Amino acid sequence: MVKHRLSSKTFGNSRQDEVRFVYFESVVSVMIQLIETSPSEIFLNPALDKNRQFQIAKIGYRLDREKARLVKSERSNVPALEYREIRRRVTRIEELQEEYDDAFHAFLADTMLPITPSVRRCVFRTFSSEIYAQSFMSILDQYNRWTWHSALYLVDRARLHHDVNKMDMLMQAAAPEEKEQLRSAQESLKADYKQRLETQKALLLANRSDLHTKLVSFNRQQSLSALLGHMIQQNQNAAVQFVSTIPQ
Repeated sequence: MVKHRLSSKTFGNSRQDEVRFVYFESVVSVMIQLIETSPSEIFLNPALDKNRQFQIAKIGYRLDREKARLVKSERSNVPALEYREIRRRVTRIEELQEEYDDAFHAFLADTMLPITPSVRRCVFRTFSSEIYAQSFMSILDQYNRWTWHSALYLVDRARLHHDVNKMDMLMQAAAPEEKEQLRSAQESLKADYKQRLETQKALLLANRSDLHTKLVSFNRQQSLSALLGHMIQQNQNAAVQFVSTIPQ
């Protein structure tokens, strides 16, 4: 079967395309790994920075704790004079929610490739065939869904470890009559997270399977390894051109 060549008007023909070099290169590298490995080896996106999940877990824990405190305050007969305290808690929740959203966004920022007009333009300038460009756009969309679910799974898994450890600390400091109640709450927490993680993993495997199917089909027509090599070469050429413009 005849393979369509990459367009000569590809990555690196503009400053905007140069900015996207690293992102496309990283994404295609992960795609090649998926083709070459089984779901049991890679079901999470390996490009995600795993260290960030623990930071997000800590913020999520503080956010949930503040929400619980607010609910408890609202359920009690709080005098009108205590309204200021309620308002303070609401403000703190809003701050923590913003901090959580920012941290989660940062977790995905270097791994996902949002389908923006500039990304779409870059893809269509990469392939001489519109059919292959459209196929790659579909793959990118599936890749992003898989990455999103990977991030959710990692954060939930980090929350499990973080929250269980927090309850261990509480049990150590609790009075004997409180330990059993805390132990029961901890077991309930573990069961909830286990169920959530099983659901997340099922979604992950389904999204990875769909992505793998699309990648294998695409790779038969247009070699991803060749595409990656082309990107790397373009990246190196752009770097040489940039260095040559620096005054000596």
